[in-house]
Amino acid sequence: RIPFFPEFDFNDQYQIFTKDTVRNVGEIFGPYLQVNVDGTLEETERTTTTTPKRYKANINDGQLCFFNNTDKNCLSLPISGEGLFDG
Repeated sequence: RIPFFPEFDFNDQYQIFTKDTVRNVGEIFGPYLQVNVDGTLEETERTTTTTPKRYKANINDGQLCFFNNTDKNCLSLPISGEGLFDG
């Protein structure tokens, strides 16, 4: 959510996972304007076999993308940090 910016019903927010990466996607004006935040993904306790498990996301890149999210239509954003979540 962007402060002081209207929230449109057609916007979506979601995450895309691979085995060791995560991408957070937040649409600002549908698929025509969105923010992507990328990072690596790792389990914090690899020996635990029960769920939920705790994961750490090391955020290392961000982009503001226009018109269907092709790399040539994206501007780099200075985003980095660490996040924890259970999954």
